[in-house]
Amino acid sequence: MITGCNRGIGRSTVLGLAQRGASVIMACRNTKDTSKVADEIKSETGNENITIIELDLTSFTSIKQAVQQINTSYEKIDVLINNAGLCGSEDRKMTGDGNELHFQTNHLGPFLLTLLLLPKLKASSPSRIVNVSSDCHRLNSSIDLDDVNFSNKYSPYTSYCVTKLENILFTNYLAAQLKDSGVTVNCLNPGPTETLLLNNPIFSDFFYQWVGPFKRLFLKSEEEGAQTSIYCALEPSLSNITGRYFDNCREREVSDLASNPELAKKLWDKSMEMTAKYLNAAEKVNL
Repeated sequence: MITGCNRGIGRSTVLGLAQRGASVIMACRNTKDTSKVADEIKSETGNENITIIELDLTSFTSIKQAVQQINTSYEKIDVLINNAGLCGSEDRKMTGDGNELHFQTNHLGPFLLTLLLLPKLKASSPSRIVNVSSDCHRLNSSIDLDDVNFSNKYSPYTSYCVTKLENILFTNYLAAQLKDSGVTVNCLNPGPTETLLLNNPIFSDFFYQWVGPFKRLFLKSEEEGAQTSIYCALEPSLSNITGRYFDNCREREVSDLASNPELAKKLWDKSMEMTAKYLNAAEKVNL
């Protein structure tokens, strides 16, 4: 199962998995566009085992409904790839759940989705959780977990970098909680791609002006950007590897902030508190 996959790196990840014979659940907000992409990939690969689930990470209700549908319709999930992410919105925007848009799309939504799917993932073990982060996490000199919604200071760029750091903190904490459960948790940097940099309002002006003419020297294609996700999902040698960060299909160290266990615990506790009404008692403790 992969989120946010009807374009960009996500689409290329689905394509790569389908080419390898995987059955793929595409979990996206826009099911109409996703259906078209699914048909294209089926035609290109000859793999008919591609299905669609409606999932809007900006809505906790949508996440809960998607998980209910998955539990009813699918016997098992071998791999969950939390690929969906937001990098945009010059103005600070809030979701219907009362959270800043980047924070919920990039961290809190995937956090809730993952916890709700844990029973299914455990029942399917050995299984894997793959969180798509970014090397932008290294640009944070600090993180204020008392202001996760960026009420005091907001910029779309900062919000993106902070939430990518949160992806790693979440990965590390969850991996420790799931030790010896048969479920591994790893995260990765897909690298700089045209999808993120040239097609994004935050970065596009700068990159079109200065990097655009030489983009192939600096940027990965969408297919190249998908390779580490595919590697983390399928590579046999990673079957017992957990709590690690990968870049270009190789393990790599993260920043000091990202490896801070106290920060990881604080983020976990904060996230649990903010999603508590959507988790039953068993889901809160069944790690």
